[in-house]
Amino acid sequence: MHLSLIALLSLMSQWCANADPTNGFLRQTIKETVERSTPKLNEHEWADIEKVLLVLRSEVNASSGNGRKISKIKDLVKPIYTAMPKTKDGLLSKETARYAMHRYFTEFHGWSIKGLQPAGAAWQQVMTVEDGTDELNKYMLPAYLQDVALVEMKMSNFDLNGLAVLISTYEHIDYNTLLSTLYSIITTLDMQTGGDKTEDEVREILEAYLMIYAYGVDIDTVNRDDIRNTKTQLQQNQPDWQSLSAFIWDIKKQMFAKSELNFGEIVQVVNAFGDKYAQWHEQDCTRAHNYLVGLSSFNFSSTLLQDVNVSTAEGRRDLLTEKKGFMKKIGAVFADTRHRLVIPNYLNSQSMCLVTASFHSVCCMNKCNAIYAKLEEGVGAPVSKAEDLHSLVSHLPGNSPKMSEESFKALQDIADEEGLIQLHSHSFAAWMHQRFPLECPQPHFKSHLTDPKTPDEWMDTCEDEDEPLALFARFVAELRTIWSLSMGRWLQELHGNQSSFEAQPEINPDDVIRKTKTQPTKARSSPVHWYFLTLIASACFSIRSVYKAIKCSKGGLAAVLDEAVDGELKARV
Repeated sequence: MHLSLIALLSLMSQWCANADPTNGFLRQTIKETVERSTPKLNEHEWADIEKVLLVLRSEVNASSGNGRKISKIKDLVKPIYTAMPKTKDGLLSKETARYAMHRYFTEFHGWSIKGLQPAGAAWQQVMTVEDGTDELNKYMLPAYLQDVALVEMKMSNFDLNGLAVLISTYEHIDYNTLLSTLYSIITTLDMQTGGDKTEDEVREILEAYLMIYAYGVDIDTVNRDDIRNTKTQLQQNQPDWQSLSAFIWDIKKQMFAKSELNFGEIVQVVNAFGDKYAQWHEQDCTRAHNYLVGLSSFNFSSTLLQDVNVSTAEGRRDLLTEKKGFMKKIGAVFADTRHRLVIPNYLNSQSMCLVTASFHSVCCMNKCNAIYAKLEEGVGAPVSKAEDLHSLVSHLPGNSPKMSEESFKALQDIADEEGLIQLHSHSFAAWMHQRFPLECPQPHFKSHLTDPKTPDEWMDTCEDEDEPLALFARFVAELRTIWSLSMGRWLQELHGNQSSFEAQPEINPDDVIRKTKTQPTKARSSPVHWYFLTLIASACFSIRSVYKAIKCSKGGLAAVLDEAVDGELKARV
């Protein structure tokens, strides 16, 4: 068995650490394909470009008709779109669009999209994706998808509709991944897709989904016995397995009193679990917050780094397990005379996110973004006068302390010559930290952060980065470390080697841009291919009548459609 993140992160680190950024080979379009019998990356870390483009184009077409789903997203994202700085043509640049997407997904899903950070686009400065490329790793996908979306919509920057298309595309491909994963599980467990599943079968399917989604098990390399053995290993080595498996089973019982479920009903349970996973994770976020503010060295927004120890709780994962040096790398530590861990910087870092096998990680609720949302709604523009911001902040709901004269003076000091303050600037982020020390992160002064916290850090272009591939490698390597410290720990214990993922073969360009697909595995060689499930979801999102036109001689596909459309897919039409 393999875990999805280890291969990519280790290999990227090895490659970029040894690569010369001035090497002409790295600056040309990737044209060579390295033939190999076993791919270095787990299938979960690859995105099939053809399927992604199919979804993107369906969303572009749906947006022209002002469909209900696109209209809903536009309504939700309009306040931040209106408040974002615009290009000369009054639109969002790729950098500001990325930040707007980030805000949407954190607020409405609790997600951090893999590769959406500015460092996730750094590879584009020295590499391109050729026509005919089959697959791209997920950490490169956001930047690539933005470029293709602009071409498809015949635009140079993003308007509100284009931003909604990008968001809807990611929600759509994430849902497609859910469908294909469940189908692969049912096939691997030697079950029939159609018909009701017994209570024991439903439990086995849901637990197998947890193994893939939360712990990174590669379903395409295992069989039924492997899955059962993996469950035993998780029970022995992963402290939160019992809690998480009980959590998804409780969701099932809340949704369905009956014991037997069909495919469509199982889809509904898993989809509900995805929506509520962030709530389950928030318990750990609250535990970390309460522990840190409870230390004797806590003051204002930080605590002495030397006082921080591992936090444990029965049935939950260990927290604050990172080495002190790593906490500095992720932008959580500041120093005057002594190193201090800034609490909102740590809680809003990738270190407190749970990596999944999908296109996103699940992160702590960002309380500062909620404050920004109120201000953006009130201002309705990228800039505001200090007096207006003062009034808005003073009337925010909750127990916010009264605005002091000193705080208002500091706000006036950051205004430009016209008396205006950029709502998403570095200086305003610094003021927000002083005003809301436990909600808003302390901004950094260095550029090109791999783990951005504030709006200005998120909108970094990275265009002046001398070693863009090295930056991309650092970004991905940090995610690897984060994964290995949390959900990935059990695999190390399983192999009895704490450094089993350190030594990896030298990477080739084909390890991040793949032109030759691997041979289908058992789970993917079934008559109902993943591709058709993608078409099913696309049809249900746009034109339900497509469903009625699909025929299947053996009835397998029709059974899947009957159950799925009657369940969650029908609800999305």
